[in-house]
Amino acid sequence: MRLEMIHGNEKAFSREFQLEAVKLVKERGMSAAQAARNLDVHENVLRKWVREAAVDPQQAFPGQSVMKPEQAELKVCVRPRHLDPTPPVGQAELAGVQQ
Repeated sequence: MRLEMIHGNEKAFSREFQLEAVKLVKERGMSAAQAARNLDVHENVLRKWVREAAVDPQQAFPGQSVMKPEQAELKVCVRPRHLDPTPPVGQAELAGVQQ
């Protein structure tokens, strides 16, 4: 199963496709280079998928709109500057505060 969407210059593959690609390398012993050629993906992309799956197989490849728990936590903590109601502190104000 290879669901593929193109976002600008990037291809987005389904989670199932990514997991099967990783299995070719990890469980079936195929080289990353050969598996990448067979699947028509760049070798570096496949190697990245293998690394991601090794770190946390359950959370690997969450999809475009699904965030890993630690990413969701960061998103709550970090506000974009344009939404922050406090004006930025300039060097002149900092110099006055530090004295």
